[in-house]
Amino acid sequence: MLRNSSNKQALILLILGLALIVVSVVSFKVEIFTDTWRGFLNGVAIGILVVSIIGFAKNKKLEKK
Repeated sequence: MLRNSSNKQALILLILGLALIVVSVVSFKVEIFTDTWRGFLNGVAIGILVVSIIGFAKNKKLEKK
């Protein structure tokens, strides 16, 4: 599955994005962060997830060629 380094990088970004979302959800339940920080974490997590999905899509296109 992970033949090249860009697939590994996309997978690492995916895991990082999911981890940030988990931290945000847990912080909501435990009330660690303020709403502003949770919003910031959610924004960063969504951005990282989008970048990782784009990375996986580009790798699929390159593998087809």
